[in-house]
Amino acid sequence: KSGIVPLLGVNSLSGHKHKRQEESIKRAADMVAYVKKKGFGGAFWYIGNEEGHLHGGTAGYAKAFKIHALAMKKIDPEIKIFWNSNHVNENVISTFFKHDGGTSDGIETHGKWPFGGKPKGLALGTFKRWQEEHPLIEKKKSTRVWRDVAQTYRKIAEKYGRKDYLIANNEYGIGNIDKKDTEFNRFRYGLIMTDMLQEHFIGGWDMTCFWDTVRGDVNGLICKMNEYKKNPLHMGMELLAEAQGGEMLELVSDNKYTYGFAALKDKLLMVYLINKSKENQSVKFNITGAQVKSGQAIIMEDTKDHWGELTKKRISKKGSDFVINIPGLSYSQFSFTAK
Repeated sequence: KSGIVPLLGVNSLSGHKHKRQEESIKRAADMVAYVKKKGFGGAFWYIGNEEGHLHGGTAGYAKAFKIHALAMKKIDPEIKIFWNSNHVNENVISTFFKHDGGTSDGIETHGKWPFGGKPKGLALGTFKRWQEEHPLIEKKKSTRVWRDVAQTYRKIAEKYGRKDYLIANNEYGIGNIDKKDTEFNRFRYGLIMTDMLQEHFIGGWDMTCFWDTVRGDVNGLICKMNEYKKNPLHMGMELLAEAQGGEMLELVSDNKYTYGFAALKDKLLMVYLINKSKENQSVKFNITGAQVKSGQAIIMEDTKDHWGELTKKRISKKGSDFVINIPGLSYSQFSFTAK
């Protein structure tokens, strides 16, 4: 009913590990046939997860990927299949391309804030560090920001003849933070992840998946300790979902704590701004190229119990500009109907 295109995974490791490759390939093809029969032809798929080293390296993983993908695409040629690598560079990409027989449609990598895994020499993330990162930094490459990652990989893929290659982060979430830092709370986890999701929008990622739906108390999408109530991240997701399929517009901000993007969709102009400061910020902006007189603000902000809430208010012009007071530590969507 939702019209969502499903994403499904194939285990390519078990057949390799237990020397039952043919059985593994048949199972993958049967899965595709089943999904197609249910009316979901042309779905997204991925083969393998964090297992390249268990195939003897990238080349071995690519070969296992290829034989599964060929069988799967024989059943449904319209499917799009991702491979995984969490430590991506040009050598990894080029090596995979040499051995996948052109069967892959995209790469998916995992990355959290401040980082995932246990890389050496990286300090645990603090709330203050998050406030000072604008935009968010992808720690695997020291100073590279998240919004630049997808385009970096896309250009490498194009260099090796894979134009329009899909780039995904199918495991973003809260990584290694300093749990002794009392500045973190339930709402702020949600705000940090909204910030990260916004970076994926700005950076032109094709797909993201939050890790994970039920992960404990404050850092999952749903809190199983509170009768499976949705954590605050869901509000940021819902606001950003409305921009999907729109035209990305550049938004320039001279405020280091407040930044975002704009999108035009069906004559609706949406402006998204995060305020990473604890102080309220007065923001003034001018919309060029569209005649708009008033709009609506939906603001994701904290509450005493830290579950957060969405508040709505009308906004209007003051002269030629819109002047808006944004609450501290909040995320806002401003929408205007363009004539």
